[in-house]
Amino acid sequence: MLPDQAESAAALNSRLLQRYAEALDLDLDRLRDLAARRDLSGLFVPAVSDSYLCSRVRVMIVGRETAGWGKLRADLAMPGRAASLADYLAHQMAKHRRMVTQVRGTSKFFQFYRETARQVAAPGGCGMRDAPVWANLFCFDDGKTRPDLVRDNSTADIVRLSGALLRVQVEVLRPALIVFATGSSCDIYVKQHFGDRIGSTVHVPKRLWEFRLPLPDDPAGLAGPAQAMAFRTPHPRHAASAGARRAIVAEALAPGALAAYLASSPVLT
Repeated sequence: MLPDQAESAAALNSRLLQRYAEALDLDLDRLRDLAARRDLSGLFVPAVSDSYLCSRVRVMIVGRETAGWGKLRADLAMPGRAASLADYLAHQMAKHRRMVTQVRGTSKFFQFYRETARQVAAPGGCGMRDAPVWANLFCFDDGKTRPDLVRDNSTADIVRLSGALLRVQVEVLRPALIVFATGSSCDIYVKQHFGDRIGSTVHVPKRLWEFRLPLPDDPAGLAGPAQAMAFRTPHPRHAASAGARRAIVAEALAPGALAAYLASSPVLT
């Protein structure tokens, strides 16, 4: 049975934009200040398509950073693009939707994304290419790498903004499964952003960590579980963990798949 589609993607994206603006709690001048000090990418703010709403199970796949997403300073120099914070957010959300379908096929992250999309897409091929939500742990990259690796007093602000935006995505989109394909080096941020996580099971140290995230009641009636099943795994470029990632997605579709995988492959190398 498919999830109850209580509202359209357009309505959901409108709610996301409003919540993003509230979570950012800043104006374009503050973004310009960040852009002047750091080699930041454009702001990463996901949007969804109707294929997410009609998928067999709603999945969010969280990477680390975009590693190339334009330049924030160039974005904010475009009058039509950054007349207001709302305009800029809308522009970046539209860019996200384009990039989900256009990203190169050699990306290991997006090979995993596409494989997951095929698994969870609704019967009949509804949105086979873009059913999962693509999210990131960091809302900017810095010089095409993680912004937290740069020693600057603005780094704490970037981490805080990233966490606030990611929480908005989880709360509004209410995924049943969240895969943090971020590697163990970023566990500090997963724990910082989601201090309300429930339970914790390390199936394989540094390789497979399971927990739950509580989901608030949704006033718009988007159906979904009270808790999201969440896992942190290595980045998809870590080929030895591919079976674990497939088992995680299979678990969301048919409980027991993860236990079967762990019984047959007790150690990931």
